[in-house]
Amino acid sequence: MLELAAAEGRDPADPERAAELLVLQGVYEDTAQAMAALDTRSPRPRTQAGRGRTATLWDLIMRMAKLLGLLTPDDVSPSRLVRVGQWVLVACVFLVGLVAPLVWLPYMAVSYNRATTRLMDRATVFYVGSRDLAPPRRVRLDAAMAAAGLRALGSMVLPLAGLLVVAATDTRIAGGQLPVAGIILAASCLLTGGWWLWRRHRRRREAPPP
Repeated sequence: MLELAAAEGRDPADPERAAELLVLQGVYEDTAQAMAALDTRSPRPRTQAGRGRTATLWDLIMRMAKLLGLLTPDDVSPSRLVRVGQWVLVACVFLVGLVAPLVWLPYMAVSYNRATTRLMDRATVFYVGSRDLAPPRRVRLDAAMAAAGLRALGSMVLPLAGLLVVAATDTRIAGGQLPVAGIILAASCLLTGGWWLWRRHRRRREAPPP
């Protein structure tokens, strides 16, 4: 984005570029608000009247999510049903990720790829004036993405197998299967994550020095 600004004759080191980046990420609506927020000499804006701590905290969380690229402003506002479906998907991925942490790899890769693409489109329109000037992108299967998906699926094998064994053998603790299932899920999560971490550490040690 700074290269686009420089190509259009704008100084990349100008503090106004930082404000423009925040606007492009959707953190603020315009550069005036962003510049005011970045100005350390100005007094911090007070909480708007009628807004409680919960609303202020939620607004802060949304700003941080946009700053990190987890949320991106849409050119067309999605319907309420689509928005609810997106949040349900995030919640499901989070819950599954507690059991199989590697599920986050393909999900975050797709999410950040989509967010970066949208961000560059907005930056091209903002600095150049037309999205048509952006280089065309071809949709293709990424080998790293496919490998991440396979690893995510593989990380779910051990927890599912453990749950099937518990169900088949009717193993119980304190008269119930829920404690056993919790132990199986926690142990399999630690084993799977530890195995991938050990595998990566071994590959880095065996790699030739640069």
